[in-house]
Amino acid sequence: MLTYSTAPQNSHSMILAEMGVLGYFAFVIFYFSTLWKAVKEYRKSRDVMIKAHIIGTLSTFGFLFSVYPVYSLYLWFNIALLMNGLYFSRFYDNNNT
Repeated sequence: MLTYSTAPQNSHSMILAEMGVLGYFAFVIFYFSTLWKAVKEYRKSRDVMIKAHIIGTLSTFGFLFSVYPVYSLYLWFNIALLMNGLYFSRFYDNNNT
C-alpha cells in the first residue's frame, strides 16, 4: 500500500524526488565524468585494476536502480578507490618521470 510516507523504491527515483532534475543531472554528470577520466587513463596505461574499477562503477550505477539506501558506504567504496587511484597515478606519473 502506497502512502505519503512510502520511500522511493530505488536510488534514482529517490534522487529525482528529493533533488529534482538538476540534482539528478549532477548525479549523472558525477558518474560519467568519473568514468570518462577512468577510460582515458585506462587507454593510456592498460592497467587491469582501472578496468575492474570501471566495471564496478558501471555496476554500481545499475545497482542503484534496485537499491534504496544511496548513502551506504559499500556502494561508494569502489568509486572512491577508483578516484583515489586516478588522482595518485597522475601524481606519481608527474613526479617519477
